[in-house]
Amino acid sequence: MRQNRTVTVDFGMSYEEYIALHDNTGWFLKRVVVVMQLVMLSMHSEECTLSHRYTRHSTRERVIICLRKGPVMIPISQIRCVECRTVFTVMPSFMVRYKHYEIHLAQALLENNLISNVSYRFQQRLFESLTGSTAGGTPMTLWRLMKWLGHSTTVTSLLMKLGLTPPTTFQEDEKFVSEAGQQTYIAALFHADLIWHIDYLHSTDERSLTASLLRYKETIERDQPGYAPESVTMDSHAASQSAVANVFPSSPIQECLLHAQRNVNKDLATYRRRQPEVQPEFLESIGSGTWSALTTSRSEEEFCGRIRKLKESTNGDPLLNSRLDKLILRHKMLMQYLKTPSVDTTSTNLDQSFKWLNRKFFQMQSFMTEEGAKAFSNAWAIARDMWRFMKDAKKAGESPVELAGADLRGRGWLEVVNLVVAGVFIQA
Repeated sequence: MRQNRTVTVDFGMSYEEYIALHDNTGWFLKRVVVVMQLVMLSMHSEECTLSHRYTRHSTRERVIICLRKGPVMIPISQIRCVECRTVFTVMPSFMVRYKHYEIHLAQALLENNLISNVSYRFQQRLFESLTGSTAGGTPMTLWRLMKWLGHSTTVTSLLMKLGLTPPTTFQEDEKFVSEAGQQTYIAALFHADLIWHIDYLHSTDERSLTASLLRYKETIERDQPGYAPESVTMDSHAASQSAVANVFPSSPIQECLLHAQRNVNKDLATYRRRQPEVQPEFLESIGSGTWSALTTSRSEEEFCGRIRKLKESTNGDPLLNSRLDKLILRHKMLMQYLKTPSVDTTSTNLDQSFKWLNRKFFQMQSFMTEEGAKAFSNAWAIARDMWRFMKDAKKAGESPVELAGADLRGRGWLEVVNLVVAGVFIQA
Protein backbone atom coordinates (compact mmCIF):
# COMPACT_ATOMS: atom_id res chain seq x y z
CA MET A 1 0.00 0.00 0.00
CA ARG A 2 1.31 3.45 -0.87
CA GLN A 3 0.25 6.92 0.15
CA ASN A 4 -1.58 7.39 -3.15
CA ARG A 5 -4.02 4.73 -1.88
CA THR A 6 -3.22 1.94 -4.32
CA VAL A 7 -3.14 -1.67 -3.17
CA THR A 8 -1.88 -4.70 -5.12
CA VAL A 9 -3.96 -7.85 -4.60
CA ASP A 10 -3.07 -11.46 -5.36
CA PHE A 11 -6.24 -12.84 -6.90
CA GLY A 12 -4.48 -16.14 -7.55
CA MET A 13 -5.42 -16.37 -11.20
CA SER A 14 -4.50 -15.39 -14.72
CA TYR A 15 -5.71 -12.18 -16.28
CA GLU A 16 -8.25 -14.15 -18.37
CA GLU A 17 -9.82 -15.59 -15.21
CA TYR A 18 -9.68 -12.19 -13.53
CA ILE A 19 -11.59 -10.56 -16.40
CA ALA A 20 -14.24 -13.31 -16.26
CA LEU A 21 -14.85 -12.86 -12.51
CA HIS A 22 -14.21 -9.14 -12.12
CA ASP A 23 -17.90 -8.13 -12.26
CA ASN A 24 -18.75 -10.45 -9.36
CA THR A 25 -18.66 -7.75 -6.67
CA GLY A 26 -19.05 -10.15 -3.74
CA TRP A 27 -16.09 -12.27 -4.82
CA PHE A 28 -14.02 -9.20 -5.68
CA LEU A 29 -14.53 -7.43 -2.34
CA LYS A 30 -13.93 -10.61 -0.35
CA ARG A 31 -10.45 -10.98 -1.86
CA VAL A 32 -9.64 -7.29 -1.44
CA VAL A 33 -10.77 -7.05 2.20
CA VAL A 34 -8.34 -9.83 3.19
CA VAL A 35 -5.45 -7.69 1.93
CA MET A 36 -6.83 -4.44 3.39
CA GLN A 37 -6.96 -6.05 6.84
CA LEU A 38 -3.31 -7.10 6.62
CA VAL A 39 -1.82 -3.95 5.13
CA MET A 40 -1.10 -1.58 8.04
CA LEU A 41 -0.36 1.49 5.93
CA SER A 42 -3.92 1.95 4.68
CA MET A 43 -4.51 5.67 4.34
CA HIS A 44 -8.00 5.98 5.79
CA SER A 45 -9.22 9.20 7.36
CA GLU A 46 -8.17 9.71 10.97
CA GLU A 47 -11.70 9.24 12.35
CA CYS A 48 -12.15 5.88 10.60
CA THR A 49 -12.49 2.86 12.94
CA LEU A 50 -11.08 0.54 10.25
CA SER A 51 -14.02 -1.82 10.21
CA HIS A 52 -12.93 -2.67 6.66
CA ARG A 53 -16.34 -2.38 5.05
CA TYR A 54 -16.06 -1.37 1.42
CA THR A 55 -18.15 -0.87 -1.66
CA ARG A 56 -17.12 -0.80 -5.31
CA HIS A 57 -16.62 2.83 -6.28
CA SER A 58 -15.81 2.82 -10.00
CA THR A 59 -14.20 0.81 -12.79
CA ARG A 60 -12.06 1.88 -15.72
CA GLU A 61 -10.34 0.03 -18.54
CA ARG A 62 -6.58 -0.09 -18.89
CA VAL A 63 -4.48 -1.46 -21.75
CA ILE A 64 -1.67 -3.82 -20.83
CA ILE A 65 0.69 -5.70 -23.14
CA CYS A 66 0.57 -9.43 -22.44
CA LEU A 67 2.96 -12.26 -23.14
CA ARG A 68 2.03 -13.93 -26.47
CA LYS A 69 -1.23 -11.93 -26.77
CA GLY A 70 -0.15 -8.32 -27.22
CA PRO A 71 -2.37 -5.45 -26.00
CA VAL A 72 -5.37 -6.46 -23.86
CA MET A 73 -8.00 -4.33 -22.04
CA ILE A 74 -8.08 -4.99 -18.26
CA PRO A 75 -10.74 -3.63 -15.86
CA ILE A 76 -9.30 -1.75 -12.87
CA SER A 77 -11.66 -1.02 -9.97
CA GLN A 78 -11.67 1.43 -7.11
CA ILE A 79 -13.24 0.66 -3.74
CA ARG A 80 -14.57 3.09 -1.14
CA CYS A 81 -14.52 2.73 2.64
CA VAL A 82 -18.13 2.85 3.89
CA GLU A 83 -17.13 4.74 7.05
CA CYS A 84 -14.67 7.45 5.95
CA ARG A 85 -15.42 7.33 2.21
CA THR A 86 -11.70 7.08 1.33
CA VAL A 87 -11.18 5.66 -2.16
CA PHE A 88 -8.52 3.02 -3.00
CA THR A 89 -7.40 1.69 -6.39
CA VAL A 90 -7.08 -2.10 -6.60
CA MET A 91 -4.33 -3.44 -8.86
CA PRO A 92 -4.17 -7.19 -9.66
CA SER A 93 -0.71 -8.62 -8.98
CA PHE A 94 -0.27 -9.75 -12.59
CA MET A 95 0.05 -6.11 -13.66
CA VAL A 96 3.23 -4.07 -13.31
CA ARG A 97 2.39 -0.95 -11.35
CA TYR A 98 2.61 2.29 -13.36
CA LYS A 99 3.57 0.29 -16.48
CA HIS A 100 1.48 -1.19 -19.27
CA TYR A 101 2.96 -4.68 -18.95
CA GLU A 102 1.62 -8.02 -17.83
CA ILE A 103 3.93 -9.40 -15.13
CA HIS A 104 5.27 -12.44 -17.01
CA LEU A 105 6.21 -10.32 -20.03
CA ALA A 106 7.88 -7.71 -17.81
CA GLN A 107 9.82 -10.43 -16.01
CA ALA A 108 11.10 -11.88 -19.29
CA LEU A 109 12.17 -8.40 -20.45
CA LEU A 110 13.91 -7.60 -17.16
CA GLU A 111 15.76 -10.91 -17.11
CA ASN A 112 17.14 -10.18 -20.56
CA ASN A 113 17.89 -6.60 -19.57
CA LEU A 114 19.60 -7.33 -16.25
CA ILE A 115 20.83 -10.93 -16.34
CA SER A 116 21.51 -11.98 -19.92
CA ASN A 117 24.17 -10.41 -22.08
CA VAL A 118 21.63 -9.11 -24.61
CA SER A 119 21.78 -5.79 -26.48
CA TYR A 120 18.88 -3.36 -26.53
CA ARG A 121 18.46 -3.86 -30.27
CA PHE A 122 18.05 -7.60 -29.78
CA GLN A 123 15.69 -6.99 -26.84
CA GLN A 124 13.46 -4.95 -29.11
CA ARG A 125 13.23 -7.85 -31.56
CA LEU A 126 12.61 -10.18 -28.62
CA PHE A 127 9.80 -7.93 -27.42
CA GLU A 128 8.12 -8.16 -30.81
CA SER A 129 8.38 -11.96 -30.81
CA LEU A 130 7.04 -12.22 -27.24
CA THR A 131 4.03 -9.97 -27.80
CA GLY A 132 3.32 -9.94 -31.51
CA SER A 133 3.37 -6.16 -31.23
CA THR A 134 5.87 -3.38 -31.89
CA ALA A 135 4.16 -0.95 -29.48
CA GLY A 136 6.15 -0.21 -26.34
CA GLY A 137 9.32 -2.11 -27.17
CA THR A 138 11.78 0.75 -27.57
CA PRO A 139 15.09 0.72 -25.66
CA MET A 140 14.01 3.72 -23.59
CA THR A 141 10.77 2.00 -22.56
CA LEU A 142 12.75 -1.03 -21.39
CA TRP A 143 15.12 1.27 -19.51
CA ARG A 144 12.16 2.87 -17.71
CA LEU A 145 10.87 -0.58 -16.75
CA MET A 146 14.23 -1.35 -15.19
CA LYS A 147 14.16 1.96 -13.31
CA TRP A 148 10.70 1.13 -11.95
CA LEU A 149 12.09 -2.05 -10.44
CA GLY A 150 15.19 -0.30 -9.09
CA HIS A 151 13.13 2.38 -7.38
CA SER A 152 10.42 0.05 -6.04
CA THR A 153 12.36 -1.20 -2.99
CA THR A 154 15.93 -1.84 -1.90
CA VAL A 155 17.26 -5.36 -2.19
CA THR A 156 17.88 -5.39 1.58
CA SER A 157 14.26 -4.45 2.36
CA LEU A 158 12.98 -7.05 -0.09
CA LEU A 159 14.95 -9.88 1.48
CA MET A 160 13.80 -8.87 4.96
CA LYS A 161 10.14 -8.73 3.86
CA LEU A 162 10.52 -12.23 2.41
CA GLY A 163 11.35 -13.39 5.94
CA LEU A 164 15.03 -14.17 5.40
CA THR A 165 17.39 -13.93 8.36
CA PRO A 166 20.17 -11.33 7.99
CA PRO A 167 23.56 -13.00 7.56
CA THR A 168 25.81 -13.47 10.58
CA THR A 169 28.79 -13.34 8.22
CA PHE A 170 29.10 -11.73 4.81
CA GLN A 171 31.56 -10.73 2.11
CA GLU A 172 32.17 -7.02 1.48
CA ASP A 173 33.79 -5.58 -1.61
CA GLU A 174 33.67 -2.61 -3.95
CA LYS A 175 34.65 -2.51 -7.60
CA PHE A 176 35.27 0.10 -10.26
CA VAL A 177 32.72 -0.10 -13.07
CA SER A 178 33.22 1.13 -16.62
CA GLU A 179 30.84 4.05 -16.98
CA ALA A 180 31.73 6.45 -19.79
CA GLY A 181 35.23 6.85 -18.40
CA GLN A 182 34.09 8.14 -15.00
CA GLN A 183 35.48 6.81 -11.72
CA THR A 184 32.37 5.22 -10.26
CA TYR A 185 32.06 2.20 -8.01
CA ILE A 186 29.64 -0.45 -6.83
CA ALA A 187 29.84 -1.62 -3.21
CA ALA A 188 28.04 -4.78 -2.13
CA LEU A 189 27.51 -7.25 0.70
CA PHE A 190 27.16 -10.92 -0.22
CA HIS A 191 26.29 -14.11 1.66
CA ALA A 192 25.39 -17.63 0.51
CA ASP A 193 24.80 -16.59 -3.12
CA LEU A 194 22.61 -13.64 -2.06
CA ILE A 195 23.42 -9.98 -2.54
CA TRP A 196 22.16 -8.39 0.67
CA HIS A 197 23.15 -4.81 -0.07
CA ILE A 198 24.33 -2.86 -3.09
CA ASP A 199 25.25 0.79 -3.52
CA TYR A 200 26.41 3.08 -6.31
CA LEU A 201 29.26 5.34 -5.14
CA HIS A 202 31.50 8.04 -6.57
CA SER A 203 34.31 7.24 -4.15
CA THR A 204 35.52 4.35 -2.04
CA ASP A 205 36.85 6.52 0.76
CA GLU A 206 36.04 5.79 4.39
CA ARG A 207 33.23 8.34 4.58
CA SER A 208 31.35 7.02 1.53
CA LEU A 209 31.69 3.38 2.55
CA THR A 210 30.65 4.12 6.14
CA ALA A 211 27.50 5.88 4.91
CA SER A 212 26.70 2.91 2.65
CA LEU A 213 27.10 0.39 5.47
CA LEU A 214 24.97 2.54 7.76
CA ARG A 215 22.12 2.41 5.24
CA TYR A 216 22.32 -1.37 5.27
CA LYS A 217 22.45 -1.53 9.06
CA GLU A 218 19.50 0.83 9.51
CA THR A 219 17.33 -1.31 7.22
CA ILE A 220 18.21 -4.51 9.09
CA GLU A 221 17.70 -2.93 12.51
CA ARG A 222 14.08 -2.05 11.75
CA ASP A 223 13.38 -5.73 12.44
CA GLN A 224 16.52 -6.78 14.32
CA PRO A 225 17.80 -4.03 16.67
CA GLY A 226 21.43 -4.39 17.65
CA TYR A 227 22.34 -6.38 14.56
CA ALA A 228 26.07 -7.05 14.14
CA PRO A 229 27.74 -9.77 12.04
CA GLU A 230 30.07 -12.28 13.65
CA SER A 231 32.73 -11.60 11.02
CA VAL A 232 33.16 -9.79 7.70
CA THR A 233 35.25 -11.11 4.79
CA MET A 234 37.00 -8.40 2.78
CA ASP A 235 40.28 -7.45 1.17
CA SER A 236 42.98 -5.28 2.72
CA HIS A 237 41.56 -1.96 1.50
CA ALA A 238 42.12 0.35 4.49
CA ALA A 239 39.06 2.56 3.89
CA SER A 240 36.77 -0.49 3.72
CA GLN A 241 38.14 -1.96 6.90
CA SER A 242 37.79 1.39 8.70
CA ALA A 243 34.20 1.69 7.50
CA VAL A 244 33.33 -1.77 8.85
CA ALA A 245 34.99 -0.87 12.16
CA ASN A 246 32.94 2.36 12.30
CA VAL A 247 29.59 0.66 11.69
CA PHE A 248 30.16 -2.75 13.30
CA PRO A 249 32.86 -2.13 15.92
CA SER A 250 32.36 -5.54 17.54
CA SER A 251 32.67 -7.49 14.26
CA PRO A 252 36.14 -8.89 13.48
CA ILE A 253 37.49 -8.89 9.92
CA GLN A 254 38.54 -11.90 7.90
CA GLU A 255 40.88 -10.77 5.14
CA CYS A 256 40.43 -12.59 1.86
CA LEU A 257 43.11 -15.28 1.62
CA LEU A 258 43.05 -15.20 -2.16
CA HIS A 259 43.82 -11.46 -2.23
CA ALA A 260 46.72 -12.05 0.17
CA GLN A 261 48.07 -14.83 -2.06
CA ARG A 262 47.71 -12.67 -5.17
CA ASN A 263 49.86 -9.98 -3.59
CA VAL A 264 52.54 -12.58 -2.86
CA ASN A 265 52.36 -13.83 -6.44
CA LYS A 266 52.72 -10.29 -7.80
CA ASP A 267 55.90 -9.78 -5.78
CA LEU A 268 57.23 -13.15 -6.93
CA ALA A 269 56.63 -12.07 -10.55
CA THR A 270 58.50 -8.80 -9.89
CA TYR A 271 61.33 -10.74 -8.25
CA ARG A 272 61.60 -12.99 -11.31
CA ARG A 273 61.82 -10.01 -13.68
CA ARG A 274 64.62 -8.52 -11.58
CA GLN A 275 66.49 -11.80 -11.30
CA PRO A 276 65.70 -13.89 -14.41
CA GLU A 277 68.27 -16.53 -13.37
CA VAL A 278 66.18 -17.54 -10.33
CA GLN A 279 65.16 -21.19 -10.17
CA PRO A 280 61.41 -21.86 -10.74
CA GLU A 281 61.47 -24.28 -7.80
CA PHE A 282 62.36 -21.40 -5.47
CA LEU A 283 59.43 -19.30 -6.62
CA GLU A 284 57.11 -22.31 -6.38
CA SER A 285 58.24 -23.05 -2.84
CA ILE A 286 57.48 -19.50 -1.66
CA GLY A 287 54.09 -19.36 -3.42
CA SER A 288 52.85 -22.80 -2.39
CA GLY A 289 54.30 -22.44 1.09
CA THR A 290 52.41 -19.20 1.62
CA TRP A 291 49.11 -20.67 0.43
CA SER A 292 49.59 -23.73 2.60
CA ALA A 293 50.24 -21.54 5.63
CA LEU A 294 47.16 -19.43 4.88
CA THR A 295 44.78 -22.35 4.45
CA THR A 296 46.03 -25.15 6.72
CA SER A 297 47.48 -23.45 9.80
CA ARG A 298 45.72 -24.54 12.98
CA SER A 299 46.61 -21.48 15.04
CA GLU A 300 47.92 -17.95 14.66
CA GLU A 301 51.23 -19.03 16.17
CA GLU A 302 51.64 -21.84 13.66
CA PHE A 303 50.88 -19.48 10.78
CA CYS A 304 53.46 -16.91 11.91
CA GLY A 305 56.06 -19.64 12.43
CA ARG A 306 55.56 -21.02 8.94
CA ILE A 307 55.85 -17.58 7.35
CA ARG A 308 59.04 -16.85 9.32
CA LYS A 309 60.47 -20.14 8.07
CA LEU A 310 59.73 -19.05 4.48
CA LYS A 311 61.60 -15.80 5.16
CA GLU A 312 64.72 -17.78 6.01
CA SER A 313 64.81 -19.12 2.42
CA THR A 314 64.61 -15.70 0.71
CA ASN A 315 68.30 -14.84 1.33
CA GLY A 316 67.25 -11.54 2.85
CA ASP A 317 65.59 -10.21 -0.30
CA PRO A 318 63.87 -6.94 0.79
CA LEU A 319 60.92 -7.28 -1.61
CA LEU A 320 59.90 -10.78 -0.55
CA ASN A 321 60.68 -10.19 3.12
CA SER A 322 58.52 -7.08 3.13
CA ARG A 323 55.60 -9.03 1.72
CA LEU A 324 55.98 -11.87 4.20
CA ASP A 325 56.31 -9.39 7.07
CA LYS A 326 52.97 -7.89 6.04
CA LEU A 327 51.37 -11.32 6.32
CA ILE A 328 52.73 -11.71 9.84
CA LEU A 329 51.56 -8.21 10.74
CA ARG A 330 48.01 -9.03 9.56
CA HIS A 331 47.89 -12.55 10.96
CA LYS A 332 44.87 -11.94 13.19
CA MET A 333 42.67 -10.91 10.24
CA LEU A 334 44.03 -13.64 7.99
CA MET A 335 43.40 -16.31 10.63
CA GLN A 336 39.98 -15.08 11.84
CA TYR A 337 38.37 -18.14 10.25
CA LEU A 338 39.90 -20.26 13.00
CA LYS A 339 37.65 -18.43 15.49
CA THR A 340 34.64 -18.10 13.17
CA PRO A 341 34.57 -21.30 11.08
CA SER A 342 31.41 -20.22 9.21
CA VAL A 343 33.06 -17.16 7.68
CA ASP A 344 34.10 -17.22 4.02
CA THR A 345 37.86 -17.10 3.57
CA THR A 346 37.69 -15.61 0.07
CA SER A 347 35.42 -13.16 -1.76
CA THR A 348 35.52 -15.06 -5.04
CA ASN A 349 31.74 -15.40 -5.39
CA LEU A 350 31.20 -11.67 -5.09
CA ASP A 351 34.06 -10.99 -7.50
CA GLN A 352 32.38 -13.20 -10.12
CA SER A 353 29.07 -11.38 -9.69
CA PHE A 354 30.77 -8.03 -10.15
CA LYS A 355 32.15 -9.18 -13.51
CA TRP A 356 28.62 -9.63 -14.84
CA LEU A 357 27.51 -6.29 -13.43
CA ASN A 358 30.42 -4.45 -15.02
CA ARG A 359 29.52 -5.88 -18.43
CA LYS A 360 25.96 -4.59 -18.07
CA PHE A 361 27.18 -1.14 -16.97
CA PHE A 362 29.45 -0.96 -20.00
CA GLN A 363 26.61 -2.04 -22.29
CA MET A 364 24.08 0.48 -20.95
CA GLN A 365 26.24 3.45 -20.06
CA SER A 366 24.68 5.62 -22.77
CA PHE A 367 21.51 5.70 -20.65
CA MET A 368 23.25 6.41 -17.36
CA THR A 369 22.61 9.28 -15.00
CA GLU A 370 23.40 9.02 -11.31
CA GLU A 371 19.75 8.40 -10.51
CA GLY A 372 19.52 5.79 -13.27
CA ALA A 373 22.76 4.10 -12.23
CA LYS A 374 21.56 3.76 -8.63
CA ALA A 375 18.28 2.26 -9.82
CA PHE A 376 20.07 -0.06 -12.25
CA SER A 377 22.43 -1.40 -9.58
CA ASN A 378 19.58 -2.14 -7.18
CA ALA A 379 17.39 -3.66 -9.92
CA TRP A 380 20.25 -5.91 -10.97
CA ALA A 381 20.74 -7.13 -7.39
CA ILE A 382 17.00 -7.88 -7.02
CA ALA A 383 16.84 -9.76 -10.31
CA ARG A 384 20.02 -11.69 -9.56
CA ASP A 385 18.73 -12.77 -6.14
CA MET A 386 15.24 -13.70 -7.39
CA TRP A 387 16.00 -15.17 -10.83
CA ARG A 388 15.68 -18.96 -11.02
CA PHE A 389 18.64 -20.88 -12.38
CA MET A 390 18.09 -22.23 -15.88
CA LYS A 391 17.71 -25.81 -17.05
CA ASP A 392 20.84 -27.97 -16.75
CA ALA A 393 22.30 -25.70 -14.05
CA LYS A 394 23.37 -27.38 -10.82
CA LYS A 395 20.51 -25.64 -8.98
CA ALA A 396 18.08 -25.55 -11.92
CA GLY A 397 14.62 -24.21 -11.17
CA GLU A 398 15.55 -22.55 -7.89
CA SER A 399 16.60 -19.01 -7.09
CA PRO A 400 19.09 -17.80 -4.46
CA VAL A 401 16.25 -16.50 -2.27
CA GLU A 402 14.52 -19.89 -2.39
CA LEU A 403 17.74 -21.69 -1.56
CA ALA A 404 18.08 -19.33 1.40
CA GLY A 405 14.64 -20.36 2.70
CA ALA A 406 12.07 -18.03 1.10
CA ASP A 407 8.94 -19.69 -0.28
CA LEU A 408 7.77 -17.94 -3.45
CA ARG A 409 4.84 -20.36 -3.80
CA GLY A 410 5.91 -21.17 -7.35
CA ARG A 411 5.14 -17.65 -8.52
CA GLY A 412 7.28 -15.60 -10.86
CA TRP A 413 9.76 -13.48 -8.97
CA LEU A 414 8.50 -10.16 -10.33
CA GLU A 415 4.96 -10.86 -9.13
CA VAL A 416 6.37 -11.55 -5.68
CA VAL A 417 8.23 -8.22 -5.77
CA ASN A 418 5.03 -6.53 -6.90
CA LEU A 419 3.13 -7.95 -3.91
CA VAL A 420 5.86 -7.26 -1.37
CA VAL A 421 6.17 -3.63 -2.46
CA ALA A 422 2.52 -2.60 -2.71
CA GLY A 423 0.41 -5.37 -1.23
CA VAL A 424 0.69 -8.53 0.83
CA PHE A 425 2.66 -11.66 0.00
CA ILE A 426 1.82 -14.55 2.30
CA GLN A 427 4.32 -17.39 2.19
CA ALA A 428 3.08 -20.97 2.45
